[in-house]
Amino acid sequence: MTGSRGRVPGAHRARGPAFRGRPVPRALVTVLGPGGRRLVSTLTDARGEYAVTGLPEGYLSVVAAVPGRQPAVRQTLLGSGEVVRADFLLRDRPGAVPAGGPARD
Repeated sequence: MTGSRGRVPGAHRARGPAFRGRPVPRALVTVLGPGGRRLVSTLTDARGEYAVTGLPEGYLSVVAAVPGRQPAVRQTLLGSGEVVRADFLLRDRPGAVPAGGPARD
């Protein structure tokens, strides 16, 4: 995803979730604040990327999820005016068949 140049207060962007080294489009990325309160959710784009802005300073949890895969969580400290990256590697959920059928190598 593209954004404006310069520093954006409370920005979080990354190449979102990947499975077997390939980007995962339309994965759900949720940012949680202190106490687990949901601040914002978004979907990754066709390249598996996402960006969110307007987040508060402090410790945040970023969760990436897609049906049939184990969710991944990253905790990060976001300071004023910082841009923070959180990339994810999603793994198969034991016994689950992911949306779209089994993965092929």
